Amino acid sequence: MINKKACIWIPLVLFIFNIGFAQIPSGFYFSAIGKSGDSLKSALNIITKTGHIKLSYGDVWSAYAYTDVRPNDTTKIWDMYSDIPNGIPPYLFTIFVNQNAGGGANSEGDSYAREHCLPNSWWGHYDFEQYTDLHNLNPADQYVNNKKSNNPLGVTTSPLAWVSLNGSKVGFCTYPGYTGKVFEPINEFKGDFARAWFYIATRYQDSLSAWVKNYKSPEAIACIDSNTNNFKPWLINLLISWHNNDPVSTKEINRNNAIYYKTNQHNRNPYIDHPEYVNYIWGGQSPTLKAKPTNQITNFICTTIYPENSTIKLDWSDATGGVLPDGYLIKASTKSFDSIINPRDSVPEIGSLLVKNIAYGIQTTTFDNLNYNTVYYFKIFPFTNSLINIKYNLNSPIPITKDTTIWKEDFEIGTKANYANGNANCTMGNWQLNDALIGSLPQDKKNGNKCLRAGSFTIYMNFDKSDGVGNITLYQARYSNDATTYWKFFKSTDNGINWILIKDTIFNNQLVLNPITIFVNEPNPVRFKLLSYNGNRDSKRSNIDDIIITNYFPPTTYKTLNIKCFLEGLFNGSNMNQAQNEFGNQFSTNIADKITVELRDSISPFAKVFSDTNVMLDINGNALIDTIPQTLNGKYYIVLKHRNHIETWSSATITLTNDTTFYDFTDLVTKAYGDNLKFIQNSISNKSQLFSNINQLKSNNYNPERFIISINKTNEKEIFEVIVFDKFTKKKYIKKVHENVLFNKSNK
Repeated sequence: MINKKACIWIPLVLFIFNIGFAQIPSGFYFSAIGKSGDSLKSALNIITKTGHIKLSYGDVWSAYAYTDVRPNDTTKIWDMYSDIPNGIPPYLFTIFVNQNAGGGANSEGDSYAREHCLPNSWWGHYDFEQYTDLHNLNPADQYVNNKKSNNPLGVTTSPLAWVSLNGSKVGFCTYPGYTGKVFEPINEFKGDFARAWFYIATRYQDSLSAWVKNYKSPEAIACIDSNTNNFKPWLINLLISWHNNDPVSTKEINRNNAIYYKTNQHNRNPYIDHPEYVNYIWGGQSPTLKAKPTNQITNFICTTIYPENSTIKLDWSDATGGVLPDGYLIKASTKSFDSIINPRDSVPEIGSLLVKNIAYGIQTTTFDNLNYNTVYYFKIFPFTNSLINIKYNLNSPIPITKDTTIWKEDFEIGTKANYANGNANCTMGNWQLNDALIGSLPQDKKNGNKCLRAGSFTIYMNFDKSDGVGNITLYQARYSNDATTYWKFFKSTDNGINWILIKDTIFNNQLVLNPITIFVNEPNPVRFKLLSYNGNRDSKRSNIDDIIITNYFPPTTYKTLNIKCFLEGLFNGSNMNQAQNEFGNQFSTNIADKITVELRDSISPFAKVFSDTNVMLDINGNALIDTIPQTLNGKYYIVLKHRNHIETWSSATITLTNDTTFYDFTDLVTKAYGDNLKFIQNSISNKSQLFSNINQLKSNNYNPERFIISINKTNEKEIFEVIVFDKFTKKKYIKKVHENVLFNKSNK
């Protein structure tokens, strides 16, 4: 297929979208995954309508500067009605200069017009959304446009057909199914026109029948089936052949991106982004179903809590592997991780407050409008396909994370209508309001419907925040146009018996709510008091709203090291089998084996600075060491030891400057010093493994299903006891060897 365009954009004030890239937005077609036929067409109908903003007819002229300029000269219009790809066009139009002023044209090359690919007479010439839809509205030579008239697309071999200077034709249709006049573009642009018509059939599928019934254009009646809201079979067959024979070009891709990113219309033609959709809808094909995703996601964390609407933000890294997911199901609970029920294959879960479906490629989301001061637990499940074909990766360990929403008093449910001393039961608990009330007047400065209005006030919490406080943020302003007031802030850790001043001379001089933050850092149960210096209920009143308290987080005592490694002999191509002895699995579910992890100084003689001899390695090769002292701040080598593997050092040092560090031995052989890893090429996952120095036991005449091998360290002099258990004869063979001594049949 000829590469038709590589568009270059020029700036116009009209259009507001500014991007550093142009591609399909992540997750844009998420709701279309796995669908076909009318189900897919309906999903694409919603996608193409969502975000579509109707342009004015005048806006279209300006849009062409983004969507339809030539790649080698952005002052010239790229007109499919006159262009000759890989040839010399008979003429070129200069943008804006040669646009048609509303009259006719005496010959080709006079001017360019805004041409409706699917004629606007089919819907009565009225200014509906499709009237200015750029996916159906191309710049076109006005003379050729007049010749095209309101005729449909088709093929003509009539000797009486009119032929334009670039080879476009108008004549009687010779394609089976229709005999009226048609417009036939040149071969290099037939796919462009077909995909534009398929877009119209999708974006406006709910209107097609009305066009035929209300406006009764004979051309529309010949092309549109009013019973199915679709094109008639002859036209569908024609368009499919054009679509398949003239694949999507660079010109179309750039134009599609320009409409989405560079114009206010801001929608896309799905048949340019996903040409396969044409045959999924009209060609009788079905999407190829995928196996379940190969791997889980990584780095699943809660990173931010938004206090304004009690939102938890989640981030993760996309799953990798041979089968990539189509999306992720995230489920939340306020009870525990165990209370989150795993999904089942073939049963899609509908989104709700605590359930989200996120497209692959999107690595963040938020859960909004959550309860204040509540722990939320999250699990994430990669999946492929959709609807009844959906498949989830339920392999352990399933990624989990949790966080606590902000403690926030918004005073929205409290009631107190006067300044007299009294209490109000509010969102987080009972408050004592002395010379203060809950205000809801237009003069009150508030976030939401209610706030505190206070004069010469003393405002108490009659309850503790039980799990301590990091800091407090609250919003304050002058009520109405009152004068500036001053007040201070206290805390109590003994149920309000004694009060400690923590913030003095807070002055309230703003006419709009402004936040102030008070650092508390109190680990014990605590409550707070607000006390006015000079307020009064007549002319020096304050508004206070949205008191937000963060949790107390004690200093981190230890650093964490996450490593990933696979053990030869246990690795099965995607993860690891569990180590066994004569009684079966040696460890609990999902644990493959245990290893020793050391940290060694980066300078000779490479002194050992840390060791953990009981690190559990899960079947996915992940191990967590969370007892590294904070005092270890330098550069260190990671050393892995396993009872039947060569001691392995990291090829580079790690720097323990952060609380969490990650090192993956499985990426490359070079991740270990001296390339001391075995790389399994052409395996399912192409992973490096720690090389076993006794793997001869599972070769030659030894049946790996018959023998169980275990090696135990017997003293501090690197002497090991090798035990081979014969499951058939029930005999046990024991051999003591030094580290790195090969053990095989001959020295058993």
